[in-house]
Amino acid sequence: MHFLKLSTEEKTKNLELAKAVLQAETNKQLKDYRIPAEKYGMRIYKSVRKN
Repeated sequence: MHFLKLSTEEKTKNLELAKAVLQAETNKQLKDYRIPAEKYGMRIYKSVRKN
């Protein structure tokens, strides 16, 4: 889905995630980053944990 068509809430979530990814200095830090389930919803959290 196009970013500009997302709801304000979804835009905020995506921007926060993008900021966290950009701040990762190495692939290991990025791999170890966990998205809090209560903040982003269980569906996304589970998919990140599997990787």
